Amino acid sequence: MRRYSIGAELQFAANKTYQQLVKRIRDYGWIGVQCLRNAELKVLSGQRSGKRYQVPGTGRMRYYKRKKTAVITYKRYTASAPGEPPAVRTGVFRTSWQPVVKDTDTGVHLRLNSSQNGRKYPAYLENGTNKMAPRPYVKEIQEMAEPQVRKIYQNLHL
Repeated sequence: MRRYSIGAELQFAANKTYQQLVKRIRDYGWIGVQCLRNAELKVLSGQRSGKRYQVPGTGRMRYYKRKKTAVITYKRYTASAPGEPPAVRTGVFRTSWQPVVKDTDTGVHLRLNSSQNGRKYPAYLENGTNKMAPRPYVKEIQEMAEPQVRKIYQNLHL
């Protein structure tokens, strides 16, 4: 029969408790990142008040027999005005966000990573370019999701 010291047993129990705690925090992180995802979908949806454009490739020709004329009509969409979150035309940007929970030395980080155009396009929308005013959306997503994430972690019983 082997004998272990009390110090080794305490260290084993502390290590096991620590691993259980990290797993639980990570599991709650996945719930929290879903709150971020839901807030992102809400912020990046809805009607905008910017310029109206014709959607390319949606032209439909109508021929009027009495007037003997043809008219091409296009579907239209409304872009976002400067300062509004980006408008949705195809939905690719809105659906390109992937939830990520990452463990680091400073804690668990909740993020939404975009796979859109090598991560440059989201920065162009958020910060603007020399030809386009910014369409900020990140802060609004964070502010919308923060109360829910705080509530989730307050329910974490250690």
